[in-house]
Amino acid sequence: MIIPSQVKRVVLSVALLLITLFVVSSSNAQPTAKGSKGISVADTQKVLTCGNWFWLGRAFQVTGQWKQSRDTLEYYIQHCANDTGSFHAFWDLYVAAKNASSDSTGMLKLREFLKAVLYLNKWDQNYFCECVWTIAQTYNTTNEGLAVMRYLIQSNRCSGNRDEYIGYYNDARGLQAENYLNSGLDTSKVHLDTTLPSLHALGLDSLLNLASVGAESAGPHAIFNVHASGNPFSVTTEVLFDLSNTAYVRFGVYDELGRNVQGEETGHVYDPGRHRFAVNGKSLANGIYYARLSTPTGEVLTVKLIKKE
Repeated sequence: MIIPSQVKRVVLSVALLLITLFVVSSSNAQPTAKGSKGISVADTQKVLTCGNWFWLGRAFQVTGQWKQSRDTLEYYIQHCANDTGSFHAFWDLYVAAKNASSDSTGMLKLREFLKAVLYLNKWDQNYFCECVWTIAQTYNTTNEGLAVMRYLIQSNRCSGNRDEYIGYYNDARGLQAENYLNSGLDTSKVHLDTTLPSLHALGLDSLLNLASVGAESAGPHAIFNVHASGNPFSVTTEVLFDLSNTAYVRFGVYDELGRNVQGEETGHVYDPGRHRFAVNGKSLANGIYYARLSTPTGEVLTVKLIKKE
């Protein structure tokens, strides 16, 4: 794990908390954590703005409410990716997720979330680079994190931050060597392993290559032959689709009001060919639903589903 400069990354302060509490109280909204699904607002007549969600997520950290901070910042990134300065939320989200979970599963879940939102803002290079930088922090070993950092150093897309990344890389290498020398191991028999795994070994090569290509050249039409196998359905059905080329695909099921009722919308990279998503209707009321598939290129396809006992 790579530890960045606290001065540069952490900007929480008492002034920040006071400003945030003023903004929230001014809107008469009462945001509360709502499980793993994010945030709900008690006063639905006065919805918080994107800026409110961002500062509220930071303010939760001041008071040590890490889960609330994580949920709020995830909500902010998902719904306000194009907000000015949205890339600043990634480090705050990492801090919140790290403190909200006492085991490695928290970092694994954060990594999958970051991979899923990597494409939400396709225009801001800072958004992309900061998201990938935060992905590097989620790995348990120094070499895994540094493999992602090496990608950032070599990437033309993130050249503006190259000196900063090189500084973090060298600091992490120095700390790795220091920990090795202080570990009590017999250095004549146990050698320090500084081998960096490939992005392929980390499962990131296709994801980052697609992101580097950019939405325009990646091609707008990758998904075709989308249909539901068994529709109407009573218990379960499947949404099948074909891919013409390698693509990063998100999947979710929504009710008629646009609320996500199934699927975390965590995308994955899929190879060309036939793929399918299972839809479990056991907990769904009878009615009309929409299964949505989307790609980073802006391609969105929807299938109407009918749940009927």
